[in-house]
Amino acid sequence: MLNLTIVLRFGINFIVLIFVLVGVPSVYFHQVEGNPAILTPVEGESIQGLVTVNARTAVSGFRSAEISYSYENDTTDTWFLLAQTSAPQMDGTIAFWDTTMMADGDYRLRLQIFLTDGSINQVIVGGLRVRNYLPVETESVEISGTIPSPLTATPTTILIPTRVRIVSTTMPPNPVEVTQDEILSSLTQGAICSGLLFVIIGVYVILRKYSRRR
Repeated sequence: MLNLTIVLRFGINFIVLIFVLVGVPSVYFHQVEGNPAILTPVEGESIQGLVTVNARTAVSGFRSAEISYSYENDTTDTWFLLAQTSAPQMDGTIAFWDTTMMADGDYRLRLQIFLTDGSINQVIVGGLRVRNYLPVETESVEISGTIPSPLTATPTTILIPTRVRIVSTTMPPNPVEVTQDEILSSLTQGAICSGLLFVIIGVYVILRKYSRRR
């Protein structure tokens, strides 16, 4: 009876050990069969400062992985490397993205997983809005429900400006002002006086010469 108990215990422990040894590879294999993904940041998110990039890279046939970024509207397929890793991540941090070193704008992240058979798995998350200096846009929220009744308007006194009529008033003449007619009259009188003065001087000169000859 004692020997039977020992055998049963030994058998149970052996079966448990077999399940443990066989189960670990199967669980690990199940984990590496996950789909690659960039977990954070998410598409359309507004980011700033030092951003933690979390991803899932544990796939079957994993060899290495790269995370890089690019401008949202870039047509030259130019990517800037953030980090490389040779260790698969189930759901963990793969890189730290310092957005203070770049201009504000819209960017996208790309996760590339290089497999042992030479193929590449790729995931791209776009619409990442870097806003370290520009104000962050507020997203519009659609509100559904009953529309409230309009509020009662409070009467308000409105001041209407009156029209002011401007009437021009004729100013009296300036007594000190000299008109053009007065200037012409003064010039004419001066010319006449000058002419008479020359005539008188001429007559005086003639009479004086005549008196000397006698």
